[in-house]
Amino acid sequence: MDDKQQTDATEDSENGDTPEEASPIDRANKAAERLEDANEKTGENLARAEKLKADSILDGKADAGKVEKKEDESDADYAKRKGFIDESG
Repeated sequence: MDDKQQTDATEDSENGDTPEEASPIDRANKAAERLEDANEKTGENLARAEKLKADSILDGKADAGKVEKKEDESDADYAKRKGFIDESG
């Protein structure tokens, strides 16, 4: 294989086309590089998300607008609270 054909094969493999001459080791190395790039981007996104969460907590916006979940109340408890039932007797 001359230099031109070898260069074309390398360019094809970089574009996602794997030539028949690519060895399994070359394919594994390229896959490992893609994984490393993806892990780096994931790490950057995680750092950004942590910073945004910390900023929202420090700004006091972390709990704003959340609806508190009310505990279920029995009919008897509601009646006692509203004064319909006298608790003394």
